[in-house]
Amino acid sequence: MSLGTNPAFQQVGIVAIAASTTSAGAALPPGGDTVIVTNPTAALAWVTLAGGTTVPTAAAGTGYPVLPGQRRVIGGNSLITQVAAILGSGSGTIYVETGTGSAA
Repeated sequence: MSLGTNPAFQQVGIVAIAASTTSAGAALPPGGDTVIVTNPTAALAWVTLAGGTTVPTAAAGTGYPVLPGQRRVIGGNSLITQVAAILGSGSGTIYVETGTGSAA
């Protein structure tokens, strides 16, 4: 690997969240310093990350927005253990991966 390049993303785990206009969440697989959120739905998603054992509550307009049909890379750490998502409309599955390295 050349100097100045980032190692490829290595997935540690993935969770699927059944999202709708009501907050839904899950525990994240432990490990990694990168969180990738994929939103294959037709609606804007809002994602909230938290530590501890309590699933946070996602709310529209707060946290990390993830555009419809897109993914977002979020820097993480070992203290981030929970995730929640909410959609602006409709319902669908939001995928959240944890791992290490660059997702580019």
